[in-house]
Amino acid sequence: MADTQDRFLQTGVTARAGSPAVSAAFATTTTLIGLYLAIGAVLLAFADHAGPELPGFNALFSGGVFVIEGVTCFLLMVVYRRQPRRSVLLLVAAYLFSALMSLGYLLAYPGAIAPGRPLMGTPQSIAWIYNSWIVGFASLTFAAVLLEVLYGARRAPDRKARRLAVIVPTMAAVAAVLFITVATVAGDQLPLLATGGAWTSLNAIVNSTAAILLAGGVVLIL
Repeated sequence: MADTQDRFLQTGVTARAGSPAVSAAFATTTTLIGLYLAIGAVLLAFADHAGPELPGFNALFSGGVFVIEGVTCFLLMVVYRRQPRRSVLLLVAAYLFSALMSLGYLLAYPGAIAPGRPLMGTPQSIAWIYNSWIVGFASLTFAAVLLEVLYGARRAPDRKARRLAVIVPTMAAVAAVLFITVATVAGDQLPLLATGGAWTSLNAIVNSTAAILLAGGVVLIL
């Protein structure tokens, strides 16, 4: 009887020792999400109040985004060369797209480069560039998470991986240039996203779409 109890206890300890533990990446991700939610909840009380004037902020913001997103794109490309997974390549495209769109944002934002006016484009250009930026980035990152769920650790064939490494980032760069060009050249002919100092319902739909895609990606990750 005592031997049976000992074997039972040893089996329970072994089962507990072999049970999957929470990974460090999962714990870090959930911690960051909780931190962002807490900060967002605190800032909601001040969200309807205009902040102080910060000359040069948008130039610093877009320049910083360009550097950070560009470095992230490069590091992800290094990861893709070692592990040619389709999801990683889509993240490369997402961060390359974001880096290029930040340049368009810099050129079209009033006062970012030329005092009191945008360097190029119309008053509607910045709204279209910004909305295309967030929706494009959200769509590519959501697609990357979805591919990771579907394919997992499956690698692309070597020859196909090399072709994709050229085609996918090129398509992302072309899309960014196309969005910026259309927004700056034909900004006044596009549907209004901002009028009278307020956002339109179309802008709310576009922003909501980006938020839903980003939230959907987080849900799939968790």
